[in-house]
Amino acid sequence: MNRTVLSATDFSADARQAAERAALLCAVGAMAGSTLLHVMQASWLDSVRRLVKLPAEAEAAMLAEATAKLG
Repeated sequence: MNRTVLSATDFSADARQAAERAALLCAVGAMAGSTLLHVMQASWLDSVRRLVKLPAEAEAAMLAEATAKLG
């Protein structure tokens, strides 16, 4: 049986409370570990686009590589 807890966060007060509860469960031994996860809607490719102007070929190659890795 997996004894870890996943806490998702959007950095709100409710998410902070959930993360603190997960940490407390670990501290008292009820759970073996905890993972805090923050998910953003923007894709990694959108983030790269904001930073640099990629040639269309490079963008297509990065997308193909990521798709291949995901199976």
